[in-house]
Amino acid sequence: VTNPKINTSSIWQLHRSLLFSVYLPSSLMSYCQGSLLLVIPLYALELGASPAITAFIFSLRGLGNMVADLPAGYITARFGNKTAMLLGLTMMSTAGLTGMHISTSLHLGLLSFIAGCAMALWLLARLTLVGDSVPTDHRGKALSTMGGLQRVAGLLGPVSTGFIALTYGYSAVFMMIAIISSITLVLIGFTIRAHVPKKPVINSIAHNHPIKVGLAGLKSLLHRHRSIYMTAGLAVLLLTVVRSARQLLIPLW
Repeated sequence: VTNPKINTSSIWQLHRSLLFSVYLPSSLMSYCQGSLLLVIPLYALELGASPAITAFIFSLRGLGNMVADLPAGYITARFGNKTAMLLGLTMMSTAGLTGMHISTSLHLGLLSFIAGCAMALWLLARLTLVGDSVPTDHRGKALSTMGGLQRVAGLLGPVSTGFIALTYGYSAVFMMIAIISSITLVLIGFTIRAHVPKKPVINSIAHNHPIKVGLAGLKSLLHRHRSIYMTAGLAVLLLTVVRSARQLLIPLW
């Protein structure tokens, strides 16, 4: 367990206890993510990239998210969710500062990839924090509140980003992302207590069949549930493609 359980006797106490450690940081990062979803394709077009290259640059964010998922899980389990969140926030702040000086599509693609890695670290560690900090009976309330605030911040991000980019230029947008990420980093640094998790002990459920780990365990898992992956998994994959495509098609259109 990374953080002590929160003793709460009411839902309002719960929300107050999570305001500066979960709700506000999550809203700020959702704002940054919403801003990036708009500014990356628009800035790529501004730099002279074709729609195809713009789509590739935009997809690097998702690639970074996917590539960093496993390392993010390891970092969170090994060093704690605070360390993982601080690392993700540092990467996002660096991406924002770098974006202020970008002049080529190649550099923008690298920024997109780094931002994806940063969000992978942040998202996984944040969910781990909620799971560790909030009692089971109140966990659904905390997650639903956090999700609602993130939707609002995700709406405000693109709206304000468009206005800032039109008025002050794209560099101002990246500077804003760097500033907000840095503010979030300070919030996490002061509101969450660092604690390195204990090394987990792996036991067999049946006590007589050892659990397979590593690549062999992954292969066994995929083979055992292949019918689910080929049906429901494929449907989820296609829906995710459609859901992700709209984030790019609207700015391009």
